[in-house]
Amino acid sequence: MIAKLFRFRNKPYLNNAIVIADALTTIDSVFGDVQNFKIQFKKPFNSQAEFLVSTERIQGHVMGQFDVKGISLYFAYTPTDSYFGDSMLSNELMATTVTPFNLLYTITDKGRGYIERGFNKDYGPMASDDKVIFAVFEVPDTTEYNKIIRSKVYPIISLSEAERIGDRRYKFTVSLNDMVFGHRYSSVKRFEI
Repeated sequence: MIAKLFRFRNKPYLNNAIVIADALTTIDSVFGDVQNFKIQFKKPFNSQAEFLVSTERIQGHVMGQFDVKGISLYFAYTPTDSYFGDSMLSNELMATTVTPFNLLYTITDKGRGYIERGFNKDYGPMASDDKVIFAVFEVPDTTEYNKIIRSKVYPIISLSEAERIGDRRYKFTVSLNDMVFGHRYSSVKRFEI
């Protein structure tokens, strides 16, 4: 099936929150609440994508897995040649309207600052060519997340301090209304400008 991806604020890249929101929304619409959701960003792309689900591991630019009723399923996003449109979301609409994308964008945007703060504490100030790279997002159980999305009431979002888990690699925990929602893993990579 073709994913429902879009470009946000005319950025020259596909925002990770868009892909996570699409995956969680699609999986919920087909399977309902799931456990052990994990999504991993392997290779960037900037187009519409095909979303595939299988009982066997499948390759793609973005890959993941989840469990439903004790069965492990795998998914992947594979880019297509189709262009996706731009979103016309305003900051005001994003701050007041709960949608999967708005909630996940808020989490990823805030989270970048937590990763930067952890990096600065461990390594000193980030250089201009250091970039936070979103690697993996895990959600142990989507039940509470789905309830929040259906309620349309913005939750209280809490992020733990970034914990160093390797060389230039960090993890933090995301809580919604004081309940653990998931864990984000990121690395800080240096890019030559």
